[in-house]
Amino acid sequence: MFYILGHSDDTIKISGKRMGPAQIEGLLTPTGKVSEAAAVGVADPVKGSAIVCGCDPIPGIEGNAVLEIELTQAAVERMGASYRPRRILFLNDLPRTRKMKVMRRVLRALLEGSDLGDLSSLSNPSQWPRCGTRSSTLHSLNDATLTQ
Repeated sequence: MFYILGHSDDTIKISGKRMGPAQIEGLLTPTGKVSEAAAVGVADPVKGSAIVCGCDPIPGIEGNAVLEIELTQAAVERMGASYRPRRILFLNDLPRTRKMKVMRRVLRALLEGSDLGDLSSLSNPSQWPRCGTRSSTLHSLNDATLTQ
């Protein structure tokens, strides 16, 4: 039995099953390696959506391939292979509102290359691209292609 935490429009459909991003994020933060995570669904021709997670490693922990494997394994062990994140991106900060709510739509739009929409409510706008400019965060997202 699954319990979906969040809004009904804030679900990810993977292989015919719906899951809330908080459920995936809740698998990554208890590892003690990341302080915060944001899970989003990106289009996948086979599964419908694939999970991509943006994570903020805790100070002293380096975001590298070994940590990516460890976090991926944590998700698979607790939820099953269907919920294996396609990619885990390590970011210095997540896009968030002034009330510190993570704006998953901004992360999803960056990953899909679509319009970012209204960014006026971002509390950390200098970290995120505006009007075609490229920040270091965008470079790191573009370096992590989703076609792998």
